[in-house]
Amino acid sequence: MLTSTQKQLLDILAGQLFGKPLPEYTDTDWPALMKEAKQQAVYPIVFQAVEERLAEELPEEQFQQYQDIYMRYLAANFRVSALHASVHKLMTENKIPYVILKGLSSSDYYPEPLLRPMGDVDFLVSRENLQQADQLLRQEGFERDPETVDHPFHWEYNRGKDSVELHWNVPGVPLTNRERYMEALEGIVPQGTVRVVSDTEFVAPTEYYHGLVLLLHTAGHLTAKGIGIRHLCDWLVFENGIPEERFVLLFRDTLQKIGLWTFACAMTDLGVRYFGCEPRAFCSRINTAMTDRLLEDFFDGGNFGEKNSLRQGQMTMFRSYRSRRISESSFLRVALDNMDYKTKQRFPICVRHPALYPACWIVMGALAFYHRVSGEGTPVLRKGILLAARDRQKLYNELKLFTQD
Repeated sequence: MLTSTQKQLLDILAGQLFGKPLPEYTDTDWPALMKEAKQQAVYPIVFQAVEERLAEELPEEQFQQYQDIYMRYLAANFRVSALHASVHKLMTENKIPYVILKGLSSSDYYPEPLLRPMGDVDFLVSRENLQQADQLLRQEGFERDPETVDHPFHWEYNRGKDSVELHWNVPGVPLTNRERYMEALEGIVPQGTVRVVSDTEFVAPTEYYHGLVLLLHTAGHLTAKGIGIRHLCDWLVFENGIPEERFVLLFRDTLQKIGLWTFACAMTDLGVRYFGCEPRAFCSRINTAMTDRLLEDFFDGGNFGEKNSLRQGQMTMFRSYRSRRISESSFLRVALDNMDYKTKQRFPICVRHPALYPACWIVMGALAFYHRVSGEGTPVLRKGILLAARDRQKLYNELKLFTQD
C-alpha cells in the first residue's frame, strides 16, 4: 500500500513528465516528500515542480537547504554532461565506435533533460576495441578500480569526482544461456546514432536497443538491491513517445523471447494508471494487482537499494549469483548454490586444486558467520525478512523475468 507521500510524488511526476493536472494538496509532509524524492532519484524534477510552495510554506532556512540540494544536483548533471562530451571526443577522435548506456541517452527523452540526475558515464564498446579504450582512459588520468577487474561486463574508472564505466556487455544480461540476449543486442554499437542534448554531442543506441538496455538494467537491479522510481520514469518517457503499433512491432517478439515482455507490460501499465500515459491495448490484460506490487517494490528499494539495505540479504535466498535469474527452488538450495559460487569466485585456487575446496568452504562459512554476529551482514533468518524475500520471489516469478514467454 502506497503512502500519501508516495502518491503525491507520483502525481507530481505525472504532471512534470506527462502534463497531468496536479491536485491541490493541503496536507503535504514536505520533509517526507523531499526525502522520498531524493531516495527515488527524482529530486530535481520534484523540486522544480513545488519550489514556489516550498518557499511559501517553509521557514527560509529550511527552504534554502532544499534549494541547495537542488543546485548540487544541477551542478553534478552539468559536470557529468561535460564528461559525456569528453568521452565522445576521446572515442571519436580515436575512431572507436561506442554508445552511451542510460545517462544522456535516457535524459534525451525527458521534457527537461538535465533534471534527470546522473552519477557517471556508462559507455559500451565492442570487445575488439576494449583494450584500446582502456588505454585511452588511463592516458586521460583515469584509474581503473581494482575491485571491478573481474566484473562480467564492465570496468570502473575514477578521476577526482569523475567516474566512468567502460562496458563490453550490456548490464543486466544473465550470465547463463546468454545466446538469445546477445543475438537481440547484436549491432547495438555499430548502429549507434549521434544525438545532442543541451549542446552535448554523444552517440546513443537506436530506439530499439535503448529499450532493451532500459529493461535489462532495470530488471537486473530490481531483482538485486532494488531500483527507484527514476528508472520507471526512464522507461515511461521512452515508451510513451512511441506509437503503440510501432512499439509492438519493435519489441514484442524479442521481449517474449528473452523473458521481458511481461515486465515491459507491467511498467507500461503503471504509466497508464499512475502517470497519465497513453492507454496501451497490449498491456490492458495485465494483472493490475501484480503491477501495484511492482510499484511498491520500486518504492521499497529506492535508487540502487538506498532505502532498504535488507534487500541484498533477501537476494541471496532466491536470486542465483551464477545465472542472475530468479530461482523457484527452496531458499536453502539457492543459498547453498550461491555460497558455492562465491567460494569459487573468492578462492579460485580451489577450482585448480579441488582438494582445497572443503577448506575454502569452511573459511567462507566462518566469514559469513562473523558478518552476521558482528552486525555487518544482513540478518536473513529473521521471520519478517524471510517473508519479504518470499513475496519478492513470488512477484518476480509472476513477472516471468528472464523466462521465455
